[in-house]
Amino acid sequence: MPEPKPTELPQALKPSDSLRFWSKVNKDGPTPELYHHLGKCWVWTAHRTKGGYGKFKLNKKVVPAHRLSMSLNGERVPPSLD
Repeated sequence: MPEPKPTELPQALKPSDSLRFWSKVNKDGPTPELYHHLGKCWVWTAHRTKGGYGKFKLNKKVVPAHRLSMSLNGERVPPSLD
């Protein structure tokens, strides 16, 4: 898979896309020592870039997993996370 590039995420995902995405997330990861108040990390278990960032194929495009995760959780994705 190619490296993810900044991508506008789709406004509406199919339920199957969402289920497929979340099946690749382990929400029972380690608790950060310095930020224990944040709780357990969510660990991406599927394909990653050479730099270690998660990537997900959506509508024939590769999108950064962290951006899609934020979008699915109703958060605005700042351009600084590209």
